[in-house]
Amino acid sequence: MEREVNVPNVDSEYISANQLRYYLIVVAITGRTIHFCCLLSNN
Repeated sequence: MEREVNVPNVDSEYISANQLRYYLIVVAITGRTIHFCCLLSNN
């Protein structure tokens, strides 16, 4: 019983960690792209 209850919790925490990492990567790429476009537009 305990294992059946704990496994979904571990999976949800693992998935949430992957979503957070994916979100940070997307934000970093978007920020660099916007910054790069701003540098091109300034020139």
